[in-house]
Amino acid sequence: MSSKKSTASHVAANFKEIHARGLAADVGADEHEWDVTHGPRGPPPLPVLTAIELEQHVTLERAAEILNIHIDTFLATYPHLIRRVSPRCRRVKLRDLLSEQRVNAA
Repeated sequence: MSSKKSTASHVAANFKEIHARGLAADVGADEHEWDVTHGPRGPPPLPVLTAIELEQHVTLERAAEILNIHIDTFLATYPHLIRRVSPRCRRVKLRDLLSEQRVNAA
């Protein structure tokens, strides 16, 4: 008999905790150790860039970061996007990089 009574009190305590957490503002905030980068509808949309901003050149490191890949992978996969601005300076045009990203996503 005592096990049923303790089980019932344990269940009641769990219901109280669940109800209290359901009314809290930060429900589910600490459920996981990792950060959630986007919601249930997918990642946030890309920012709208002007024509002048699309003509900017970015470094190879920044281009690899935008595509979320390693710099060596970027050099091996996208050599056609790399422009040599000077003998020692290589850049990628942002318009080409984003159009390449859109093609690969489709």
